[in-house]
Amino acid sequence: MRGKLFRALFATMTVLVLGAGVAQAAPTVGRYAGYGGPVSSLGCDTNVIGGNQTGGILADIDESTYENCGQWGLMWTVSPYHPWQLHPDSQSGTVTTYTITNIDADVSGPFCEATIVGSAGASYDSAPGVLTVDYQATTVTYVDPANDCLGLITQGEQLPVLADWYDIVFFG
Repeated sequence: MRGKLFRALFATMTVLVLGAGVAQAAPTVGRYAGYGGPVSSLGCDTNVIGGNQTGGILADIDESTYENCGQWGLMWTVSPYHPWQLHPDSQSGTVTTYTITNIDADVSGPFCEATIVGSAGASYDSAPGVLTVDYQATTVTYVDPANDCLGLITQGEQLPVLADWYDIVFFG
């Protein structure tokens, strides 16, 4: 009996060491949500982003919501088109820098139809769990001449569509 137990244990150890290398835990795969502050350029109270993550590395933003957007009593809707791609550029300690590309969103409401596209740069510090948007290169590429947003948004204008920061929360 002891011989069989020893052989089974030895065979298991051999598979772990020779067949699979050093045994490691599988990376955590799940979702994240980023709860952001206001997007002042669009007059939005809050902005929430979300996407997949693997082992604490943020993946593409595949959803975002905007709440209470508008200015001077005019309210509008921000309709993003996803995914917005997150490309990790570098990592140093707990900080990973990202380039966010493929940002695309429509703004619509009374007297307003516009499209905003572009990219942004961000850094994620896993110690406090905060994604900070370092810069935004998002430009208004289209304004409907018949619904020109009362001149508040003009074609060619730089118009940020992300909050300045997001508290990131991971889900299993």
